[in-house]
Amino acid sequence: MLIRLGKTAAERQADSTAACRDVAKGVMDFGPTQEQLLTIIHLLSLELEDAVMMRALVAVTNSFRHERLITLEQESVP
Repeated sequence: MLIRLGKTAAERQADSTAACRDVAKGVMDFGPTQEQLLTIIHLLSLELEDAVMMRALVAVTNSFRHERLITLEQESVP
Protein backbone atom coordinates (compact mmCIF):
# COMPACT_ATOMS: atom_id res chain seq x y z
CA MET A 1 0.00 0.00 0.00
CA LEU A 2 1.33 3.40 -1.04
CA ILE A 3 0.72 6.37 1.25
CA ARG A 4 0.87 9.77 -0.38
CA LEU A 5 2.24 12.69 1.57
CA GLY A 6 1.23 16.10 0.29
CA LYS A 7 -0.15 17.03 -3.08
CA THR A 8 1.03 16.06 -6.52
CA ALA A 9 2.50 18.69 -8.85
CA ALA A 10 -0.75 18.69 -10.83
CA GLU A 11 -2.79 19.29 -7.69
CA ARG A 12 -0.49 22.13 -6.60
CA GLN A 13 -0.78 23.68 -10.08
CA ALA A 14 -4.58 23.37 -9.97
CA ASP A 15 -4.64 25.10 -6.56
CA SER A 16 -2.41 27.87 -7.87
CA THR A 17 -4.60 28.37 -10.93
CA ALA A 18 -7.72 28.49 -8.74
CA ALA A 19 -6.10 31.17 -6.56
CA CYS A 20 -5.25 33.20 -9.68
CA ARG A 21 -8.85 32.92 -10.89
CA ASP A 22 -10.05 34.17 -7.50
CA VAL A 23 -7.78 37.21 -7.75
CA ALA A 24 -8.94 37.92 -11.31
CA LYS A 25 -12.58 37.58 -10.25
CA GLY A 26 -11.97 39.97 -7.37
CA VAL A 27 -10.57 42.55 -9.79
CA MET A 28 -13.45 42.05 -12.21
CA ASP A 29 -15.98 42.48 -9.39
CA PHE A 30 -14.90 46.14 -9.27
CA GLY A 31 -16.08 46.56 -12.87
CA PRO A 32 -12.90 48.05 -14.34
CA THR A 33 -12.85 49.53 -17.84
CA GLN A 34 -10.64 48.04 -20.55
CA GLU A 35 -8.15 50.85 -19.99
CA GLN A 36 -8.04 50.12 -16.27
CA LEU A 37 -7.50 46.42 -16.95
CA LEU A 38 -4.60 47.26 -19.25
CA THR A 39 -3.08 49.49 -16.55
CA ILE A 40 -3.49 46.70 -13.97
CA ILE A 41 -1.79 44.23 -16.32
CA HIS A 42 1.00 46.78 -16.88
CA LEU A 43 1.49 47.34 -13.15
CA LEU A 44 1.46 43.60 -12.39
CA SER A 45 4.01 42.97 -15.13
CA LEU A 46 6.36 45.39 -13.35
CA GLU A 47 6.26 43.04 -10.35
CA LEU A 48 7.70 40.06 -12.25
CA GLU A 49 11.09 38.79 -11.13
CA ASP A 50 11.93 37.51 -14.63
CA ALA A 51 13.36 40.66 -16.23
CA VAL A 52 13.03 39.37 -19.80
CA MET A 53 9.37 38.51 -19.32
CA MET A 54 8.75 41.79 -17.50
CA ARG A 55 10.28 43.86 -20.31
CA ALA A 56 8.30 41.98 -22.96
CA LEU A 57 4.99 42.49 -21.17
CA VAL A 58 5.75 46.14 -20.41
CA ALA A 59 6.55 46.71 -24.08
CA VAL A 60 3.24 45.16 -25.13
CA THR A 61 1.17 47.07 -22.59
CA ASN A 62 2.97 50.33 -23.40
CA SER A 63 2.24 49.77 -27.08
CA PHE A 64 -1.48 49.30 -26.44
CA ARG A 65 -1.59 52.24 -24.03
CA HIS A 66 0.18 54.46 -26.59
CA GLU A 67 -2.24 53.38 -29.35
CA ARG A 68 -5.19 54.16 -27.07
CA LEU A 69 -3.77 57.61 -26.29
CA ILE A 70 -3.42 58.39 -30.00
CA THR A 71 -6.99 57.21 -30.63
CA LEU A 72 -8.31 59.41 -27.81
CA GLU A 73 -6.41 62.43 -29.14
CA GLN A 74 -7.79 61.86 -32.65
CA GLU A 75 -11.32 61.56 -31.32
CA SER A 76 -11.01 64.88 -29.48
CA VAL A 77 -9.90 66.81 -32.58
CA PRO A 78 -12.93 68.36 -34.35
